[in-house]
Amino acid sequence: MKKLALILLVLLICGCVSDVDETTTSTTTTRKTTTTTTTTITETGPPGFLIFESSTYGIKIDYPSEWSKEEDFMEAVVFFKSPPESESDDLQENVGILVERLPIGYESLTFEQVYDSEIANAENFITDFEVISSEKTTVGGNPAYKTVITFTQGTYKLKAQQVFILKNGKEYVVTYTAKADTYSKYLNTVETMIDSFEITS
Repeated sequence: MKKLALILLVLLICGCVSDVDETTTSTTTTRKTTTTTTTTITETGPPGFLIFESSTYGIKIDYPSEWSKEEDFMEAVVFFKSPPESESDDLQENVGILVERLPIGYESLTFEQVYDSEIANAENFITDFEVISSEKTTVGGNPAYKTVITFTQGTYKLKAQQVFILKNGKEYVVTYTAKADTYSKYLNTVETMIDSFEITS
């Protein structure tokens, strides 16, 4: 199973591309994407945060109002990117969310076995992959694994934090990726985002 490697690759590709930021007003906006994902954005989160909610994928998360947002990009349900520090900022700190059903044959595995499979695949597919820390936790009332890793992508030495949840036969993966030397800059912000993450259906 290669989903962990896939989501990291998605986030890195997005992080290396400078795109147009999305401007969000203070009014509630509802829209449908080409994949019929219905999302709602309101300004009712913590100060400086908006709320992203997808009824299609059954998830909800707070994100910084100054960060850009892109939905249904490759494998990611949604992708949030920090503001560029300069015109030469070619890899911005980012958070992406993946939601996928377990492949056939994995339904009988325990949470720990599925997680171990994800880590094993990451070791095979990601250059210089190293687990810095891994712990069991709870996110939105659901058992989860929180893992901090380092790896290399091209000329970049990167650091990431992943939260992995398994519920109702689906994998939910929230990944924060940054250059290793800027990883701590938005760590408190990312923790707020992760603490707000909910599986709504």
